[in-house]
Amino acid sequence: MRQITHKLVYIILTIALMICIFPADTVRAESIRTKSDSYAYYNPALKSNVAVIEISGLTKDQRIVKESIASSNASVGKIKSYTRRSFYSNTAKVDSKSRSSERKSYSYLIRVNLYAVGDTTISYTIDGTAYSTVLHVTAYSSPVSSVSVAGVNSSANLVTDVDFSKGYGTGRFANVNKKNAKLKITPSTGWRVISVSSENESTGYEYKKYNNSSTKSISSFNLGTLKQDEDVNIQIVFADSYGNSMSLTLRLSSPANLK
Repeated sequence: MRQITHKLVYIILTIALMICIFPADTVRAESIRTKSDSYAYYNPALKSNVAVIEISGLTKDQRIVKESIASSNASVGKIKSYTRRSFYSNTAKVDSKSRSSERKSYSYLIRVNLYAVGDTTISYTIDGTAYSTVLHVTAYSSPVSSVSVAGVNSSANLVTDVDFSKGYGTGRFANVNKKNAKLKITPSTGWRVISVSSENESTGYEYKKYNNSSTKSISSFNLGTLKQDEDVNIQIVFADSYGNSMSLTLRLSSPANLK
């Protein structure tokens, strides 16, 4: 754990879904790296659901043919846009045994507007070769089954008091006087907790805990001593097996800030 000092202005309970697309398999053609299968969530509560598919490892002259980009199932997803990006890196010579080098590569991001749960095949052509990625869209579900803080709301499950109707949760809870207060978290099936942090806005102290395991999950976190007249911000980050992530931010507020 480490502690740093800085001041937060707002305290909310926020849970934000970040749609990320990660590969099940990778197809290579020379240096081009594409994904045969990608995964995303559809949340009807959101005004916009967008999935992103990345094609990387291209050279300067390799380009996607705009007219070739298509979605096979428009009821599930339609092509929104695509963007070409470039990356540059270099290595300096530091002694007689090393040599300087530089490298530039290119990639594309294809954005897909999502409209329903289902599968759609995203196809595109590069240098006369056709590629495709099957985009699997599943229904959004909360990554957390229960979360509680000792003493807060009588140690009840705080998730039940959060509004998720906009695709993220908002809420505010009264802080309490409690020594050795512990945060307990139970993620939903398929999710795990990869980090937890807490910051006391009144004192500036911040504590963090990280989980680098791809299978294990953080189930509890020691918050230390809670005081009713102080404001505490707690952030929990979840990840699923596809690489999608979601954050949950709890705020425990003093009575003066609950008004």
